[in-house]
Amino acid sequence: MLNEAIAEYKKAIKIKPDNAGTHCNLGLAYYKKGMLNEAIAEYKKAIKIKPDNAGTHCNLGLAYYKKGMLNEAIAEYKKAIKIKPDNAGTHCNLGLAYYKKGMLNEAIAEYKETIKIDPKNANIIYYNLALAYYKKKEYKLAIQYCDKAIQLGFKPDSKFLKSLEPYRKKK
Repeated sequence: MLNEAIAEYKKAIKIKPDNAGTHCNLGLAYYKKGMLNEAIAEYKKAIKIKPDNAGTHCNLGLAYYKKGMLNEAIAEYKKAIKIKPDNAGTHCNLGLAYYKKGMLNEAIAEYKETIKIDPKNANIIYYNLALAYYKKKEYKLAIQYCDKAIQLGFKPDSKFLKSLEPYRKKK
């Protein structure tokens, strides 16, 4: 099915090469197939045509993230946020990239912004906050945010819960 979609998007691009949406859709199809270099190339073409599309910048960030190109992912997420600052998903993705780079204060700030924008879908974000605070050795906050995630229905990793146990006893 993806191969057919790719073929159709390529045909459409031959007819109208300056359609940013088609390049973005082709990039998404490549991304779903794991063809990250091709996805990145298509997202870049889409951005060249229409640079103010936050979704395309975010998609490019996701492809970079998946390739481990964290600096590039962060740069694209920031561009997306500049265009559309109220997108919780992009703030979360930026937080994940910061976390993976060990930039914990920045990750925490982005996770908190995500919750501010979309408090109804915050259960996993509270867990991400717990992980970041644990990594910072701020165990009281790690416990607080983990408990909040659980309260909202998130099921944390059992190993992480076990790692919090000694710090719960110190309360």
